[in-house]
Amino acid sequence: FRFFLGPCPDGSYKEVIAQGIPHVTGHFAGFDLSIVNNELKNHDPAFSEETLPARTGGDRAQLLLGIKDPSLHPMPMFMLPSGIGVYRSPFRDIFGSNICYGGPHYAINASPNMSMMVMFTQAVSSYKNSVYNSSRFLIQIPNKREDVHHELMNYVHPDANLVVT
Repeated sequence: FRFFLGPCPDGSYKEVIAQGIPHVTGHFAGFDLSIVNNELKNHDPAFSEETLPARTGGDRAQLLLGIKDPSLHPMPMFMLPSGIGVYRSPFRDIFGSNICYGGPHYAINASPNMSMMVMFTQAVSSYKNSVYNSSRFLIQIPNKREDVHHELMNYVHPDANLVVT
């Protein structure tokens, strides 16, 4: 797929060439960001008049941007006293905000929807089942030590015409 993201603050659009897959990630629980937004406004009153994201999550990720073009990434601004990072994106979200948050926050950790461990587990599970996980192509070594040599000498990959010798 080839598409353009934007407009950026300078009015330009960024070209993105991507591969399409049915699901990029699993479902992410939704979170209201009002507590984080209030913390940001109290920390720096300059953000009181800025449009901030109302919520995050509540669906699967629709697009993952890699490290190929760093100009697409949010730029770090500072860290709030609670430990959450504040970033400025070159793009605006559905709320009209270009502010992004990153890292753990007590309001999210205390949410009945999701603890950080559950979120991490979901992310690992999504990655494990994705096309990006090459570990599914690794040789599974049998439990018996005497079978290891034989299994490693001739391994036929089940999904391709590939023989590892």
